[in-house]
Amino acid sequence: MVYSREVRFEGTPPSIPIIIERVRQLTGIQANYLANQWLLANPVDTNDVFSLYQEGENSLLLLDEGKETVLLRATLYTLLELGGYYDDWPEETPNPNLTSN
Repeated sequence: MVYSREVRFEGTPPSIPIIIERVRQLTGIQANYLANQWLLANPVDTNDVFSLYQEGENSLLLLDEGKETVLLRATLYTLLELGGYYDDWPEETPNPNLTSN
């Protein structure tokens, strides 16, 4: 099953390089973005991968198979820090400032 998460912004969403850098600062993960496939991947965990792309003028869409990974959580958290909003994000969610192995 594919899960879709839409993060909306008041203006233009942040660029993928900005998102990747902020995720790296938060987690230590040096994520790779495969633009031709719209995939964001954790190079040390082959299961930690999902689609990330701009949807319309004010949204970013994240598609995954439902497994909540460190990279996915950190990316969602980062997008919220950068001014996005996501309806299904629980308010008690802690900062995912974890370091990858």
